Amino acid sequence: MRRTVIGIVLLCVLQPVSAYAVITALIASPVDHPIVSRPGISRTSYIWRNSVGAWGESFAEEHLKLRGYKDVREIKLHGGQGIDRVAFRRDSLGRVTGMKIVEVKTTTQAGADAKLGKTKIGRQLSERWTANHVTAMRRSSDPGTRSLAKEILVFRKSSGVSLRNMSEVYHINVAEDRFRRLDYKARFVLSEERLGRTLTNISKRAESVLVRRWAVRNLTKYADIRADALRATTGYLPVQAASLSASRLAMAKVLGRAAGPAAAISIGGWEVGKNIYLYSRGDVTRRQFYTSTSQGLAGGGAALAGGYIGGQLGTLGGPFAWLTIPAGAILGAGVGYWAGSSAAGYASNAWFDSLDETLKEKVMVEILKSGFSQVIVL
Repeated sequence: MRRTVIGIVLLCVLQPVSAYAVITALIASPVDHPIVSRPGISRTSYIWRNSVGAWGESFAEEHLKLRGYKDVREIKLHGGQGIDRVAFRRDSLGRVTGMKIVEVKTTTQAGADAKLGKTKIGRQLSERWTANHVTAMRRSSDPGTRSLAKEILVFRKSSGVSLRNMSEVYHINVAEDRFRRLDYKARFVLSEERLGRTLTNISKRAESVLVRRWAVRNLTKYADIRADALRATTGYLPVQAASLSASRLAMAKVLGRAAGPAAAISIGGWEVGKNIYLYSRGDVTRRQFYTSTSQGLAGGGAALAGGYIGGQLGTLGGPFAWLTIPAGAILGAGVGYWAGSSAAGYASNAWFDSLDETLKEKVMVEILKSGFSQVIVL
């Protein structure tokens, strides 16, 4: 706390415009979720939707402060344009040592993605889009905004980091209780954590008493906030039905993760075991044994990968995710097994044809002596 006070005093002397913004941020209270502040507002109202978005931006701002970016600004420009948050990390003299440009996407449906908007000047957080906004900041009539634009450009030049590589997407998915930091294209996950857990951290670690109280208020109503989001996902009106949907979704994810490995082990293990038994009885030739065994092993591995991919694609099922996740995992395992076993069949036939008869006989004797474990090694 003493360091914070000393830093603000120095900032007041050296950069009064920045100091004003920091002090304002410290005494300002974040926006509550409308379940907390306006529980009676209709779900479909413009005010409700914007209140949820403002709550998500407040969450992002407080998370940025926990990361050490104490000076966080909302950039508003002419025509309703702007940047959700620009965050600065400063040293004791107020000089910028780190910066993040953040767009916040708050979604209330399970399986929803963080979609960046496409504008006339490019996609949000692209180099062109961000540079255009910084240029607009330089032309602003507000001296504070012009000062920020100058700091952004000076830091970009001194750090050698492009604007887009300073940019992140904060994706807040209330229905899934998930908060993710994504790259500037919203493709790669930089970090992921539970939304409720992050609120708890803010309630304990935030420097401002008002912010800690805000986090506690929203944590107190967090079950209702999630139930409301799940109600939007499922279309069910009763809160109990929405909560049931959350349980279904969680169970579906568990089943989806288990379905792929289970299918892979079952299919591959059965195929390999069957081939050893049939060959020991003389019911299949050496070529058939090699081909079928390699198909079983390779198909099992491919089924494992296919099941995982299918389960992940199943999360896009929205309100039917509880059904599409396990179905996708099972279907993916089947497709993976077919692709892996087909490729292994061609490869094993080519390999078998390359062996001479003496080596073929020696390999088969070793396989039958050592059993299933040696087959896996081969």
